[in-house]
Amino acid sequence: MCSLKFNERNFIGDMSEDPIRQRLRATSIPGHTLSNEDVLTLKGYGKNKSKGFALGDKIVFLHNDKEKVVLLNKYKQRINNRFITNGTIGIIESVANNGEEIIVRLDQNTTAHFNIHNYNHISHGYALTTHKSQGQTVDFTLVAASKAMDAKGLYVAMTRHRDDVQLFYAKEEFESYKKFALHMSRFDNKDLVKDYTIHPDNCEAWARVQEYQHCIYDAAALHLEATQEGDSDWAAYKHVKMGHIALGKEILDLLRKSNLYYD
Repeated sequence: MCSLKFNERNFIGDMSEDPIRQRLRATSIPGHTLSNEDVLTLKGYGKNKSKGFALGDKIVFLHNDKEKVVLLNKYKQRINNRFITNGTIGIIESVANNGEEIIVRLDQNTTAHFNIHNYNHISHGYALTTHKSQGQTVDFTLVAASKAMDAKGLYVAMTRHRDDVQLFYAKEEFESYKKFALHMSRFDNKDLVKDYTIHPDNCEAWARVQEYQHCIYDAAALHLEATQEGDSDWAAYKHVKMGHIALGKEILDLLRKSNLYYD
């Protein structure tokens, strides 16, 4: 696969894919030639909307499947230890009998075969969310940053390429690069059920772990500020780092004595 565009919002992907398909039809790009006419049309993409697919279209599979989509190797033998997963990318090679026989090229040695009436969870694969891009590698990427991203999402998007990556953001969302950088430095950790099942006897250990986490954030914020302003407050950084190390030692001692969560 040559390139992908990443974003955090599906509707942005929908808006950006039509111009990409038009360009592919108007320009001769080796390995990315679209047929002039769509060979398949699916409904259900929003109110009264449909989506057309052509030979040569890059698509993304949206649902995991172990039965309705059959994978074959280059010898036309069924692959039993591999199946379609949400986010799998491929190129449409052929469509026959009104979608009853569809072949999608996944890689040089693998094709996916399915009937659109049994499995229709596909969409264009030119612009993906960072969630669906995890684990993929392409030649180059375009990243459309937004406030829906945090540091983890940005890291995923910026590490999918082999040769080049370009990052874009709208001034309507980020007035300046400084505000963009500050926003992307945050980590949005999801709460887990076990975070609320701490045994009362282990509350002290749990509090130390949270404090240790905040020390990491403080150190990262100081480093980011130094990068942006060009002047490092090494005294403050050293203070945070020393607290970080001391807390780490306390946590290790407590862990030897405690079981933080209920079994």
